[in-house]
Amino acid sequence: MRRRCTQPQDQAYPRYGGRGIKVCPEWMTYAPFLKWALANGYEPHLTLERINNDGDYEPGNCRWATRKEQALNTSCSLPPLTIFGETKAVDEWASDTRNVVSRLAFRRRLQLGWEPQRALTAPKDTRRLGARHRSASPAA
Repeated sequence: MRRRCTQPQDQAYPRYGGRGIKVCPEWMTYAPFLKWALANGYEPHLTLERINNDGDYEPGNCRWATRKEQALNTSCSLPPLTIFGETKAVDEWASDTRNVVSRLAFRRRLQLGWEPQRALTAPKDTRRLGARHRSASPAA
């Protein structure tokens, strides 16, 4: 965390310190960070996650999360979708029991401009039916 935010030679620096992400002053030494970590749910299988990806590493913007949870909160994630009146991350929709296609097919349909509910629920063979199943907006 500290290295990728403060050392330009670190491989991850462009995605952290290079974007202006900082570590709060109290976490620049280990003891205060450890105290916060233990008081806020640290477990060995969890990783430190910033709630706001554009925010700093500081107590009010960090939590402990599984790798799967953290993968849903990356800057490369697609924005959440509302389908059936529920809002979820794209990867959560891809795992939803109402999804009838693979995760890859679902994401690809979205990239092609399909309306989200149709992308989730249209059987695989609809690809042959063409643009009838896509939204009115042009493909991305």
